[in-house]
Amino acid sequence: MFSCKSLYLLISFIDPIDENESSSRSLQEPIDGSNSSNLSADQTAVQKHTETQANSQPEENPDDDLGWLEEKTNQENKLTDQEIVSRKNSLFRLLNKVINTIHQSLSSENEVWKIFMWISNFIFTVQKIGPLPVDVLNKYRREAGQQLSKSKSVQVICKVVTEGWQTCTKQLLCNAVEQPSNIMLAAMSVLWNYSDCSPEVTFDIITEASFLNTLREILTFHLHERIQGEEMSKEKNKMIGASLSIIHNLSKVDENITPLREGGFVNCVSLYLDSKVLLDRFKALATLASLIDEKECEMLQGKDELLKMFLESLETALQTSNRICLVNEETWSAWECTLTIHRLARNHANKPLLVQMGCLPHLTKLAKIGTTEEIREAVGTIWYLAFDKNNQIKMHADKELNTVDLLTDIKEKSEDRTTKEAADGTIRLLRDPLQNNQKNKDKVRASVRQESSSDVINTKQKKGHIMISYNWSHKTVLIQIRDKLKAHGYAVWMDIDNMGGSTLEAMAEAVEKAHVVLICMSQKYKDSKNCKKEAEYAYQWQKEVVALKMEKDYKPNGWLGFIVGADLFYDFSGRYEFETKCEELLKRMEFLYGEDRPEINYDEIDAKPVSITPRSVARPNHQSSIEKLREWTQKQVNDWLDRYHLPKDVLGHLTGKDLAALIRMKDTASEYFYRCLEKKLKLESLSMMDTFIEALDHL
Repeated sequence: MFSCKSLYLLISFIDPIDENESSSRSLQEPIDGSNSSNLSADQTAVQKHTETQANSQPEENPDDDLGWLEEKTNQENKLTDQEIVSRKNSLFRLLNKVINTIHQSLSSENEVWKIFMWISNFIFTVQKIGPLPVDVLNKYRREAGQQLSKSKSVQVICKVVTEGWQTCTKQLLCNAVEQPSNIMLAAMSVLWNYSDCSPEVTFDIITEASFLNTLREILTFHLHERIQGEEMSKEKNKMIGASLSIIHNLSKVDENITPLREGGFVNCVSLYLDSKVLLDRFKALATLASLIDEKECEMLQGKDELLKMFLESLETALQTSNRICLVNEETWSAWECTLTIHRLARNHANKPLLVQMGCLPHLTKLAKIGTTEEIREAVGTIWYLAFDKNNQIKMHADKELNTVDLLTDIKEKSEDRTTKEAADGTIRLLRDPLQNNQKNKDKVRASVRQESSSDVINTKQKKGHIMISYNWSHKTVLIQIRDKLKAHGYAVWMDIDNMGGSTLEAMAEAVEKAHVVLICMSQKYKDSKNCKKEAEYAYQWQKEVVALKMEKDYKPNGWLGFIVGADLFYDFSGRYEFETKCEELLKRMEFLYGEDRPEINYDEIDAKPVSITPRSVARPNHQSSIEKLREWTQKQVNDWLDRYHLPKDVLGHLTGKDLAALIRMKDTASEYFYRCLEKKLKLESLSMMDTFIEALDHL
């Protein structure tokens, strides 16, 4: 421990951010910073404090020579690896000393404010170590967050914010002007900066229920002012901006999504999509892209302007050496914009829209020049987009993108397993359209392992094996089903028997070589990213899909509903005798493998195709609505197609009477309805089918 005098001297070492930059960017990193976003600091206040200490000399420390902090940063300076490590170690020892003063300084608001501002600005100070690559700079910043987390200081800082907000509410009760204190804003600044660069800090924050409640109260209380566009003080703007940014930073980490959803932040943040402040809407969309599920994606409809902003921001960031850009005076990174695009692409309706808006050139560029994390995010996004057949054609047709060569190169050279698997998965999805192009045929064949006469090929029928796609929570009963099928001469692929090497490659080969894919549906199956990839890949390859219900009363919706919704399913949830259901399943296999057509017996509940209306909208005057629809002109139909970004070249022939008939068919003959979409309307893409049904639901 050391004295407050020593602390002042340590603080005086840090050169402040340029005052002009601080005034224009407020709680933000300077534009020559690196790959981080939504970083906050009250740099003007720190500059004033530093100027008062300008004549102070630091105490001699034989271990830490920090004189280089006073030098102007020169990106052309050549430092040895040893010099960089020495500077980094000295600076981080200094950070540790400052962090350790937090608890003992809480009694003095002035002292703890200075400590918070120093810690917040430390994220910027790391740049002064030297000309560091983006990935190294990010690594150092994450280490700073780990140090803060390890000290148990995050909980203390959260408490400071909570108590500061309680003071604000007391002011309101006394009819005084509600004004956040400097110490509250400084504490929020620390949490904003460090939640951006350190998952460990987000894990600390997400467990602080009182703090999360405070953020929700701040946003709820000031919502009306933001929607009305009322003038607000600089301090209030900082408080609201910091609240949204902290929530957004939490949402970027997968482990935090469930607590945020359970904490009511989907509803809270979605209301800010109507804020008059553009940056509020921008942050809200980025947050909701991570938080919402398929049933809630309607709330992002009509936000094309914000989607375009994300793509423009990504394009701008790619033009800078550190891959960051300014969005209304706040810094956002290329990685962060890509993460938002990636998560938006999980919704089938967004896949074609994002490509139409021009995201592919930016993603391929980032995949060429980015850090390991940036490349992983870019290739993963391309993979999601490739599940749309129209997107596949565009990826293949655009010679400037050179998608196949790029992904093949990444697959061969990347040392990151997730990236390699995403590249491989995309190439496999592109196989069909690319096989029609002689130029790419050899590349695809070289990239995708050729089928061989392995033991997974069904020895009886030579048609392929039965693949079991399932969630591990149902493994026990599925092992019994596997053994039953094997006992009747079927080759069965199950990951516990056949997995080896690349998980994705094994899954892809299993689907490609299968004749039948058993989709073992449950809520856990639907929520699993890996299960979704398997099911969509089976759909893409037009495999025979047989649904097994593993959870009582489960009804598939969303993407899973589209894949299995028009088929019979076999109930292995425990409702019926296991042996009886196995006999029925075996009869289905006999039929699918070309043996005598069986007379399938099933219980009444199994006889009904699963009715899937993932986003059905209540229509109180259903009959009258359909009658009005029958009178639609061609212009009204075309306007409807445009509103939902549906292709006129495919659906432009439809009339109002056709739409009315489709709605009736959907309600009364769902099996024929789905077949009609695919065969008559040629909606072979799952995403196109999803968008079309959603559009019908709103008529």
